Amino acid sequence: MKKTIIYAVALVVISLAVGVVVGSLVERRSGHARRKHFIEGMREKMQDRREKRPEKVEGELLNRLTRQLDLTQDQQVKVKMILDDARKGVESFKEGAYKKMGDIREETNTKIQGLLTADQKEKFTKIISDLKERQGKGKRFGPGCPRPAGGPDIE
Repeated sequence: MKKTIIYAVALVVISLAVGVVVGSLVERRSGHARRKHFIEGMREKMQDRREKRPEKVEGELLNRLTRQLDLTQDQQVKVKMILDDARKGVESFKEGAYKKMGDIREETNTKIQGLLTADQKEKFTKIISDLKERQGKGKRFGPGCPRPAGGPDIE
């Protein structure tokens, strides 16, 4: 009788242990699948944003305004011209801003180099060239900010 009770208790304990192990493995696997699904969803969302160019957004805006305001053909043509001018203005502003930022960066680097010794200038030039190379590869992490270990590789 005592052996039967011991076997029953041992069987219950072993069953619980196996259940805990199997449950944790299933949870870990499903958690990984959820993270993978999330990352894939974010990649799709980023791809959608890349595909949604200003012309497409502009066309959607014109369609929405046409529906909501009940624009005539003549008004649609004029609104489209206004939106085209606005898009061109924003694009030229962006180009000018990027050029100005580049000019400021170069001026800053020149001023810093003016303060440095020859050895420091050489190191500074190396730092700047490494940064430009890193930016050319699309990495958005500056000096002192390494890519997070084990983080998702989202481009």
